[in-house]
Amino acid sequence: MPPGNDAEFVDFEDMRGAVCEDENGLVVKMLQVHVLCHDQGDVAAAGVIENWTDQTRGSIWFLFETSQP
Repeated sequence: MPPGNDAEFVDFEDMRGAVCEDENGLVVKMLQVHVLCHDQGDVAAAGVIENWTDQTRGSIWFLFETSQP
């Protein structure tokens, strides 16, 4: 499903797949930012990003589990 899908109806499986892809991409970006923060010695920001990354990974896990029979 492309970003900004304007379809009148989106199948649940397609929607879940798109959200999962978005969440995976978000984790990748947050890990990159975490490295930058760590390299600059910004422990506080790195800690916040770790929390956000954990929460996003939890969302990915949930999306995966909803796809299981």
